[in-house]
Amino acid sequence: MSLVAVRIELPAYSHSFTVVVPETSTVRDVKQAIFATCVGHPQSEGQRIIWRGRYLFDEEKVTDLWSSLDEQRILHLSVQPSAWTSAPPGSHEASPPSPRISSTHVLGSQSRTIPPQSSTDPVPDETLAFIRLKHWQALYILSKSTLCPPEDIPDVPTKRSLAKLALERRGYVWPTTLDSDYPPCFPTSQGHVDYDIVTISGQSYLALREPTGIPSAIQLHALKVLTYTFSILSLPPIPSPPPTVTVPETPSIPPEVNELLQHLGLPPLRAIPNVNVDATPQLGPVPDGPAVAEQQGANLLREIPIRALLAPLLMVVLRTVLLLYFFAPTRKPILGLCIAAWIIYEMWTHVRIVILRPLNQGNGDVAGADNGDRAAPAPAPPTQPNAQGDGQVPPEPRAPNTDTIHPPAQGPPVPGQSNGLIDTLALMNVHNENKLLWPTQPTRVADPLSFTQKATIFLSLIIATLHPELYNRRRTALRQREGRLRTEMNAMERTPEAMESGEPNEEELRKQRYREQLQIQHARRPLWVKEYVLRVRGGDWIDE
Repeated sequence: MSLVAVRIELPAYSHSFTVVVPETSTVRDVKQAIFATCVGHPQSEGQRIIWRGRYLFDEEKVTDLWSSLDEQRILHLSVQPSAWTSAPPGSHEASPPSPRISSTHVLGSQSRTIPPQSSTDPVPDETLAFIRLKHWQALYILSKSTLCPPEDIPDVPTKRSLAKLALERRGYVWPTTLDSDYPPCFPTSQGHVDYDIVTISGQSYLALREPTGIPSAIQLHALKVLTYTFSILSLPPIPSPPPTVTVPETPSIPPEVNELLQHLGLPPLRAIPNVNVDATPQLGPVPDGPAVAEQQGANLLREIPIRALLAPLLMVVLRTVLLLYFFAPTRKPILGLCIAAWIIYEMWTHVRIVILRPLNQGNGDVAGADNGDRAAPAPAPPTQPNAQGDGQVPPEPRAPNTDTIHPPAQGPPVPGQSNGLIDTLALMNVHNENKLLWPTQPTRVADPLSFTQKATIFLSLIIATLHPELYNRRRTALRQREGRLRTEMNAMERTPEAMESGEPNEEELRKQRYREQLQIQHARRPLWVKEYVLRVRGGDWIDE
C-alpha cells in the first residue's frame, strides 16, 4: 500500500506540517494523523479540514480530492479552542515571557548562542532522503562499484513527493534529470574514465585517473545528476520564524492620576483591555519589494471614488423617473423593455468606468511588480563538469549569480482603455485567457471549459463578429497574442550557442536566465493551456 504526503496548513497559528497517510485513507484517518503529528495534539472532534473553500466530511477519501499525481496536496486546518489537549503551536514558538529586551549586550549574547541550524527546520531528515539516494547512486556509478552501494529507502514515490514539495517551497523548480533513468551500459562499449578514491584533509574524494579519457553515457548522466544534487544538498536551512512579541492586554494607569481625580470628586479611571495598543512587533526594517505591490492591490477598493459613482447613478435614476412619468410602461411593454435596457446599459457604463478600469490597472501594476519575485529554477553550475578534473570529481557547483539585473519574463498584457460597447464585445473573454496564458504566480490549476461554456462563447462570437469593426479588433488582439506566444516559445526552445572561450559572456547568461523564466512560466500553465500554446506554435496565422 502506497503512502501519500499531505501538507497541513494551520493559518490561525502560522504553523504548517506534513502528515503521511495511506493512499486509501479517509478524512477521519487524516484527522487521526494530525492528532498524532501536530504540536498541541488537537482532538479529532474539534478539527475542521478545509479544501478549496469547503469543509470535508469524515467519509470522503483522500484519493478523490486530487486527480493528478503532480498536484500539490495541501489542506487547511481549523481547530476549536477547546480541542487542544496541550499548548497550541503558537505558545511553543513564542519568545521568552520578558518583553523588555532593550540592551544591545543581551541581544548580542543571545545571537551568539543560537546554533547554526534551527531545530524546527524540516529539511535535513526526511525531505531530502530521495536527493541523497540519487546523489549516492551517481557517486557509486562513477566509482564503478568501488564505493558501498546506496541503501534502499522505503516508499520511494512518497520520498520523492516530499523532496519536490520542499524544493518548491524554497522557490525552485524540480529538475527532471532526477526522474530520468540511466542509459544502458554495454560491456563492449568503448569510452569510459576511471576514478580513484583519495583522502584530502580527512575527507574522501574521487580523483580522475586519466585526464584525457572520454566518459561513457552512463557516467555523463551521473555527472549531470551530481550537478543538481550537490547544489540542493548545499542549500542553507530555512530561517526560523521571528519570535512573537508579547503585548500586555491591560495597560496600566499611573496611581497619581486616580488620586488627582479623587481630589476633584471625579470617578477613577479603569483600564480597558486592547484599546490603542500597537500589537505589531517591530523586529527589523520593513521589507520592500513584492510586499509593496500586495499592499497596493489590497488598497484598490479603498481608492474607488464612491462620489464619482453615486453622482451619475443619481442622474440615471432621475432620468428614469422622468421617462416613467411621461411613458407608462404598463400600457406599452415594448417601450418599457427599451427603457429597462437603456437603464442597465447606463449603469453598467458608469460602473465599468469608475470601478472596473482602476481594478484592471491595479492588477497590471501588481503583476508587473510581482515579475521580479518569480520562482528561480533549481540551482546548477554554469558549465557541466567533464572528465578533465584537477583532483576532485565531481566539484561542488557555484551558486547562481543573482546580482546581475536582467529583465524578467513579462506577465499578462495590461488591458487598455476601453472605447465602449464595441471593445467590450470584441475583447470578450480575451483578458481572462491572457491571465491563464501568462500566470504571474503559482495558483490553483484552472479547469478546462465545459461543452456548454464553449458552445455559448462560440455562438456569441459568431453573432458579435458579424460586425466588421468587431471582427477586425478581435483579430488584431489575437494576432498580437499569438505573436508574443511564438516569440517566447522560440526564445525558450533556442539552444545556447557554444562559445570559443568555453565560458558564456554576460549576454549569454542574460539570455539563459530569460529562458529559464519562460520555462517556469510555461510550467505554471494548465495542461489544456499548454496544448493551445503548442497549436499556436505549430500553426499559421488566424487569417491565413
